[in-house]
Amino acid sequence: MKIVALYSSRFGHTLRIVNEMAYVWREQGISVEIRPVCAARKFPADADGVVLAGSVRYGFYSPKMRKFAKRFAAELNQLPSAFVGVSLSSEKREKSTVDTNVYAQKFFRNLRWKPAMAKLFTGEVNFDLYRGVDKVMLNKILEISGKPHGEGVKVDYTDWDAVREFAVDFAKLIA
Repeated sequence: MKIVALYSSRFGHTLRIVNEMAYVWREQGISVEIRPVCAARKFPADADGVVLAGSVRYGFYSPKMRKFAKRFAAELNQLPSAFVGVSLSSEKREKSTVDTNVYAQKFFRNLRWKPAMAKLFTGEVNFDLYRGVDKVMLNKILEISGKPHGEGVKVDYTDWDAVREFAVDFAKLIA
């Protein structure tokens, strides 16, 4: 059994989430291949399951991730597939599902891909990684939302138990 996890990660947190899921899968004896979605030129024909994971940046998931999902919707729909979204907005209960989160709704609008599983996780704030426009924009967004912000702030909002639970549930789909 093999899972291919394709990701888009601006500051590395989505990749950390994918790596945590991969750890769970490997512990179950499942082979895992992880690569950036921008490196996926063709559909991974040897996969028994595919996970697309990406983070929101300025209100949108990666255009490359959306392009992959659009181009390979038929293939994704033929085997167990999953969508993993990472966004600070998903911390709010009313924005924590694909059906209630505007960023996820925008991603799936007019897509033929219907993943067997879809989950949103809250990401992290790490101001040491941000520069220029990212730093200015995130400072304003976090100030408005009442979250910690500014130099030296690092807060991980991810529910790691939920990440591992998602991985276990997805593994059951390919078993």
